[in-house]
Amino acid sequence: MNIYVKFYLVLFFLSSVTCRSALQEELTVLSVKEFLTKYGYLPERIKGVDYTYTKKAIADGVRRMQAFAGLPPTGEIDEETEKLFKTKRCGVKDIVTTSSNRHKRYIVQQGWDKKTITYRFPFDGPGRVVAHAFPPPHGAMHFDDDELWADNPVDEDEDVTDFFAVAVHEIGHALGLSHSNVKASVMYPYYQVPVEKLHEDDISGMRELYSSVTNDNSKEDSEETTEAVVSRSSLVPRFTKADIDEDDIPDLCFTYYDTIQVIQGKIFVFEEEWVWVLTERKQIEEGYPKKFHDVFIGLPKYINVIKTIYEKRNGHIVIFWSRHYWEFSSRFRLIKRGRITEYSVPPQVSELTTVFISNYNNKTYLFEEERFWRYNEDTKKMDRGYPKMMSAWRKVPAPVNAAIIWKGDTFFFQGPRFWRFDNTLIQAHEYYPLPTAQIWFPCEATPEMGRYLTNDEP
Repeated sequence: MNIYVKFYLVLFFLSSVTCRSALQEELTVLSVKEFLTKYGYLPERIKGVDYTYTKKAIADGVRRMQAFAGLPPTGEIDEETEKLFKTKRCGVKDIVTTSSNRHKRYIVQQGWDKKTITYRFPFDGPGRVVAHAFPPPHGAMHFDDDELWADNPVDEDEDVTDFFAVAVHEIGHALGLSHSNVKASVMYPYYQVPVEKLHEDDISGMRELYSSVTNDNSKEDSEETTEAVVSRSSLVPRFTKADIDEDDIPDLCFTYYDTIQVIQGKIFVFEEEWVWVLTERKQIEEGYPKKFHDVFIGLPKYINVIKTIYEKRNGHIVIFWSRHYWEFSSRFRLIKRGRITEYSVPPQVSELTTVFISNYNNKTYLFEEERFWRYNEDTKKMDRGYPKMMSAWRKVPAPVNAAIIWKGDTFFFQGPRFWRFDNTLIQAHEYYPLPTAQIWFPCEATPEMGRYLTNDEP
């Protein structure tokens, strides 16, 4: 059966629902190794080559699967993991393997260049894979005619699959989206109900694919991704503080804040849902603090704290959260999303804690608690010999909340203290730490200030 659907109607359909899709797996029928291989967590066997997977390789594959699904990446087949193996899901791979990044997940694949698409029903019998779809230009969506389908079935009836919910997920594939590891999103690979609305993760993916079709301002957005970095300090958004309850705003003088970073020559301080911009030490930009979602346009609403952010050499700004990142133009508009593995960070790393570019060698340093990597943005490769331990930054404690370059110097921040680093001696200066609030923010000296002049925690 062929049904022609106008592209704009499909977009409207996608904009009002979420989905789950399905695969019924019994571990006795489909082994763990076969499951991991089928969905991209282990490399596929090469025809004519005889080899076996080691226990470590299988455990690593399980960890990758667990991390993608939002489970603790233990590598063990615990109760929750076994339950996931048996959960209905989509038949499309979660991890797309490429020569440059074996475990890179593409948020989007390829969009359509036409406005009419079709779908049809054939498949493999009851159970197992209930549906799958292919991205453009193939675009076929397959639904199993032998499944017991229903519209909004009751939760207790596990044998019945909600066709509407599965269809939305598969339409996402047919329009060019890949699987997402955001559990609340439409493109999460495992079957889940109810279906109510699109997640920001799905919306951003569709915008990335079809903004040139649906947005008259797409030309301007495209120009932002390649614009020259000139006079960026004038681009920081200005706001008024109207309608803001002062009682809701943290006090910079009595907070540990989440992170600090220099962007466009100004100091950005993040705490809870707020951001301050300082033009110089102790000089807060007019109109700040402001909620950071009002500054970084397109950042998903579920991100309620910013702990890792940096400005790239091309002037773009990158925010890291969990294993994902969001890249913004110098005008603070979202232009790209991706995963931290694109920075050659190992898939076992669950979150980055600090990122900054050194003015000593123009390399990007990526920190995870007590270890760090050095990344070359020109070659898009990690330097050899990494990760290294934070002890390489002598006399700097670990972990740090932030690392910045300000007026040519490198500074590290932890709690209420900061250190100035000597790139020649490769250690913090002897007369540090000093109290952050009294040196960087417009805060009066307090009796507690003396407690922050040592490396010991207060």
